[in-house]
Amino acid sequence: MNRNWYAIYVQTPAEEPTVIDTHTQQIISSTLTLAKQLGAIVFTYKGEDVVRTLLQFAKEYRVGHIVIGSPTPRSLWERLRGKTGLWIASSMKQRESR
Repeated sequence: MNRNWYAIYVQTPAEEPTVIDTHTQQIISSTLTLAKQLGAIVFTYKGEDVVRTLLQFAKEYRVGHIVIGSPTPRSLWERLRGKTGLWIASSMKQRESR
């Protein structure tokens, strides 16, 4: 792939370790660990606005593609509302010549 890629978790106040259950904490941790094992540069940010935090990250790191994921299956309603805490971004600092 020859690109930097990032796994970013934005922890909202509702996802503080004192608020969420141990199982959810383990899912987040294992997801980020897997991303690191696969070559990602992992970041964890705290923020109230997930989208704003991710857009700031994307601007700072010149991210060209964003892939959004969730560590657990979500219902159709949650997917339509766009509720997610885990985003994976791929940096496109070097463009392939076409």
